[in-house]
Amino acid sequence: MNRNRFQQTLWALTFILVLSVQVFSQAPSNQITVKLDVFLTDGGILYLNDLGLTQLDNAPLIFAVTILNFYPETRDISMRFGIRRGSQTLLEGESKPFSIGGSNNGNPGRLYLTNQNVLADGSPYSLQNIDITDATDDLLTGVLTSGTLPSGVYEFFVEIIDQSTFQMTDHQSEYVTISAAPTVLDLIAPGDPAGNPNLSEIYTTLPFFYWESNAKRFEITICEQMEFNSSPEDVMNNEPRVQQIVEDVKFFQYPSDAWELVEGKTYFWRVTALVSSSGGETRLQSEIWGFRIARVSSGTSGEHQQLLSYLTTLLDSRTMEELFQPGGRLHNFQFSGTVIQNGEAISLQQLNDLINEILQGKFSIKNFTVE
Repeated sequence: MNRNRFQQTLWALTFILVLSVQVFSQAPSNQITVKLDVFLTDGGILYLNDLGLTQLDNAPLIFAVTILNFYPETRDISMRFGIRRGSQTLLEGESKPFSIGGSNNGNPGRLYLTNQNVLADGSPYSLQNIDITDATDDLLTGVLTSGTLPSGVYEFFVEIIDQSTFQMTDHQSEYVTISAAPTVLDLIAPGDPAGNPNLSEIYTTLPFFYWESNAKRFEITICEQMEFNSSPEDVMNNEPRVQQIVEDVKFFQYPSDAWELVEGKTYFWRVTALVSSSGGETRLQSEIWGFRIARVSSGTSGEHQQLLSYLTTLLDSRTMEELFQPGGRLHNFQFSGTVIQNGEAISLQQLNDLINEILQGKFSIKNFTVE
């Protein structure tokens, strides 16, 4: 083969290769694609009203659907959207046919839709005849009772149907973990409900605060009662002695480096559950509780204060008051500096770890004795 013939053959092969690559790269462009974005935080709350089934303008942004048309001509399509938990469909519906423009200079036709114009009436892209009949009784009951979706992993899905073929051209799903709205937030210790005229005294300036809730993130606020305060609610408007975020646990120890709690003073506190939701952050406040700091003997060591804090955590306020009041079995008690567990001395840090395990429910106290 002479040199010219070889070059011609090489150019022909190169042309075929380039043409094949171009045809292959263009093949996927002759279609309509969809992308689904869900803007909910994992573990957050989804209020049914926030989906915008009845209020087009007020619904927050929950999800967005981006449709791209790579065909050069305008196409008529419809969209099917739904939300389900496992095999239970919360809602599902399909829009009326609508048009999406074709590609232009290599740029596909594009439609950007959100729940604000997909789920509410009055939009050309609205779902028609939204169906919830497949939802089971427990799912519907949870929604109707609280107005929020029950806990679970939910699938948001979208499908695009080409009206020229009535075939689905693309689909996508996104999975989100949704939590039910917190229904429990009960304070346990220290102190008593704010309406109690005889608030309990506690014998430590480093108390543990603990509560029960089915939420996971909290804000604890502790305020000192001033002479000008007219009510516990008024006290909670004072500058907090402590205001701190607590996550994944339901107890909190007053920090040793915080504004010192003063003997003889009265303090009020409450906990606020903080939960992400479709409408922003949801805040659920507990009732207000209060307590007084008892007067303890002068010269009480930090270790003694720490031990009293542990006892206050493990025992109720009334029991502590009976033990440490004049005539009580621990009146004028002074900590020796030694803590014994199963016959062996342990450090205060080890005791602190044990207290935390008790608060987390790993151990429980059946009874106690004073020797």
